[in-house]
Amino acid sequence: MDGADGGEEGVGKYMHNARQEWIEKYFKLRFSSDSTPNQIKDASYLKKGELSQIDHLYKYSGTSGIKRLIESLDLKKNSEIRLNQPFDFNDPFDTMVLPVYTTMPDVRKYFVNGLIDKICKQIDADDECKEKIHTECIETLKIEEWQEWLLALAEINKKYDPDYQGSEEKLADEINQKYVLNHKNYCKEFQEHIGISCFSEDCSNILMWSHYSDGHKGICLAYDVSSFASLSKTYNITDGALFPVRYLNKSQDLIDLTKKYFTHNFNPLVKLTPQEEICFMWKTILTKACCWSYEREWRLVYRLPNPPKESDRLLSLRPSHIYLGAKIAEDDEAALRKCAKEHGIPINKMQISDDGLELIIGK
Repeated sequence: MDGADGGEEGVGKYMHNARQEWIEKYFKLRFSSDSTPNQIKDASYLKKGELSQIDHLYKYSGTSGIKRLIESLDLKKNSEIRLNQPFDFNDPFDTMVLPVYTTMPDVRKYFVNGLIDKICKQIDADDECKEKIHTECIETLKIEEWQEWLLALAEINKKYDPDYQGSEEKLADEINQKYVLNHKNYCKEFQEHIGISCFSEDCSNILMWSHYSDGHKGICLAYDVSSFASLSKTYNITDGALFPVRYLNKSQDLIDLTKKYFTHNFNPLVKLTPQEEICFMWKTILTKACCWSYEREWRLVYRLPNPPKESDRLLSLRPSHIYLGAKIAEDDEAALRKCAKEHGIPINKMQISDDGLELIIGK
């Protein structure tokens, strides 16, 4: 059932239960294939209510962000956040369209029919030979395991192409690489029109400081949730562009949606509704593996023009607080404290607790 979000077994052990519960409810209301207008409206109210409880969202930045922050505040009396494309993220699988083609009968049938035509033209087969080739190729569709199926196709292909000098294994790999390349190109096309800026609900997470702030040498900026409303260009930002990320061990609902999305490209009898297309896009962008759940992430998502200019990627948003990393360089700290004072922005430095197990906010 679409919208089940993987069931309880799909939920990460690191998830905060309250957060997990409301996000599951939100996705079921907003991103189910049969979501009604009233359910979508309820999802919006639910998200706004949770945002009002959070108050602030936080963006971590490394040492390179320190100079940019000071320059933007001094020049524009504000700072800028950047909408990055997903292939710039440190997780190469982030927002990647699932490679479900290995389990899709329609994709295999499409490829097999193309191979039959190719072989028949290549050897100028007569009707009897065409029938034989067709039977042999169609028979491979009974093979479930992907690599075994590729080898069976390679065997047939090599049988009718004696000039091919490579092994069947090499030919199978060449066939597989065509699938891999096609999928890679599709993922790039999907991602290159998306601009994402990532935020967290937590400003004192040791892992976040380690991973995204150059080992605690960078900064973390706090933004009032209410300030995101000023970013709206074409729609209410909290309704249409700011979303929570969900974390799952297995996303069966997204797998099923992606299969259907690709199948309709090969089978005209399979149709996606406009709501299903919306669900496919947003679930792909907002679903991550459970190991990332410590980030407690929210995403600001825009569709970028093609091709995007650098100015299209920049949004002006004033931080309400600046947090310095526990290991920030002295000159960086001095420059930031001076800048924060000039612009009336509160500033504090993180420090490690006495037992060395958590970060606390210092002076």
